[in-house]
Amino acid sequence: MDRQERIDKVYYCLANQRCRYAWNEESDPECKDLKYPSKSDIFPAEWDGKSGQAVCPKPTENNVRYRTLDKYKQVRGADAGFTIYQNGWHLRKNRGGWGEIDHDLGKITCTGIVCQEGTAAKKCKEKLQWRDWQTVGFATWRTNDDSSNWWCREYRTNDNTHPYDDVCVNKPWEDPSMCLTNDVEPSIFVKDIDLKPTDWDYRFGQGGLYWRRTTGDEVNEELDEYGRRVVDDEDRVTGWVDNRTQDGKSRSTNNRCGYQGDPPNSRCGGDTACCSDAGLCGGIRGIPGDHCGTDGVGTKDNGNYDALPLSAPDPPPPPPPSYHYSDVYPTNNTGHDSWQGCWMYYPQLLERGKPLCSWISGWRATKSVCDKKKCPSSYIEETDDGKGKSLLA
Repeated sequence: MDRQERIDKVYYCLANQRCRYAWNEESDPECKDLKYPSKSDIFPAEWDGKSGQAVCPKPTENNVRYRTLDKYKQVRGADAGFTIYQNGWHLRKNRGGWGEIDHDLGKITCTGIVCQEGTAAKKCKEKLQWRDWQTVGFATWRTNDDSSNWWCREYRTNDNTHPYDDVCVNKPWEDPSMCLTNDVEPSIFVKDIDLKPTDWDYRFGQGGLYWRRTTGDEVNEELDEYGRRVVDDEDRVTGWVDNRTQDGKSRSTNNRCGYQGDPPNSRCGGDTACCSDAGLCGGIRGIPGDHCGTDGVGTKDNGNYDALPLSAPDPPPPPPPSYHYSDVYPTNNTGHDSWQGCWMYYPQLLERGKPLCSWISGWRATKSVCDKKKCPSSYIEETDDGKGKSLLA
């Protein structure tokens, strides 16, 4: 190829997502191996420093599982007199890869477009309240077939067919021209967006994009492999590290916790909320707030009913309990050493209010008898002198 052909080939591969198609093995496989020409070709200034580099570098998989916060944040909407119709607020599927599920919110008839927009967001959050971590966000819009009919589109479960643009996977609002659109794809009449960019009222209430997927930096935190907070000793936010393990407690389904939860005595749902003294779920565990207190832990029962990540590990098995008086436990069957003995358990002799076990020593306390009648350690209470005492039946 001559100089112009080499330059034209680079432009060809960079256009119309041919790099993506090449790595997806859909078309133009030669783009995968193409490199920027040498400086001797006097290429465009925009290619400075790229000589010899791949024009279409192999993409890295970026649809990694990150944690999803309990609360959605509006990240795209009309603000300070500006409209959002130019780039829109719906995700481009070919850029982020997120799956889509549409929910009909019905008619919203409160007065004013701004009221309708806020109510639509609230109704969509209610529909998605108990969705699992795979739901990362949603968009709302009013349709053009009815002045009060609203929809929301849930984004969840990246399809994993190929890598996507990192920003569109994690923070699509940061590059709206690449990641967002003002069209509902596929276009269906009853779902088409009611776009009236010249109407002042509509400038502030066309809908919005709400997001809860976090890569960690939104709350100034680092996440471990389980999606739990990791706090550096040199930069502690609250002095608290979430190293809890599963405890079998149920998860509430009514956004309340403790005895007010459903079922009763359940912890908050999701994996981040704190349980307040009032039995309400909210906030982000580890970050001080109304629900989480000054130490970032739920104010009810020292955080015992706070949300717990599903990925939290099971607790390690407890160490075997030490047996009281193990240093005087009989080592033979002669029974002549009066200083040797053991706690013995005779279930057939139990009486309510009487000790569960008896201390036996001397000739009756042979090793074989103690092994057979030995009292379970859980029936012996610790005492200051280290000898222990039997619990009562």
